[in-house]
Amino acid sequence: HSYGNTNANGIFLSNFPSGNVVRGNYFYSNTGYGMSVANSYDNTFSSNSVFCNSSDGVWMGLSSSYGNRVSSGSVYLNGGHGIHLLSSASKNIIEGVRVSSNSVRGIFVDQTEGNLLSGNRASANTGWGISVIGTSNTVVSNDSFGNASGGFTIEGGSNVVASNRSYANGLYGYYLAGKGHALIG
Repeated sequence: HSYGNTNANGIFLSNFPSGNVVRGNYFYSNTGYGMSVANSYDNTFSSNSVFCNSSDGVWMGLSSSYGNRVSSGSVYLNGGHGIHLLSSASKNIIEGVRVSSNSVRGIFVDQTEGNLLSGNRASANTGWGISVIGTSNTVVSNDSFGNASGGFTIEGGSNVVASNRSYANGLYGYYLAGKGHALIG
């Protein structure tokens, strides 16, 4: 467990660590991020609970953050986004995570490409449940409901959005901007 760290994150992987497994931990009440991953690749984070952190629950960024997997577990009641992939964090997998009651978006893929969001459940977030800005990302079999702004926002180009469910959100079920997206059943 990692909690109550002042001016710090619950866990911070940086400067090219790879092949690590972080499983079954609690990261909560930190003044930074619950989990922070920068310039790190091919790591697995599974069955973790990330909650009540001052910033994003899970933050993954910078150009060498690729091939990471966040699966199972829950991310909730964080002061920023639940899960935030930023600044070219590409080819990562977010699957089977419950993301709820975060102060901004549930899952935010921000200016990145080639990520897979699959089987996640985003609910009761202040912003969008799942928001993707980038290219060639795949969003499949996710549920997004009860979010204040809407279920899914997809911007950029050539993203694939398939077999998702969006219901009981404050605004749109789906908001698409850009070109070349595939919205399938």
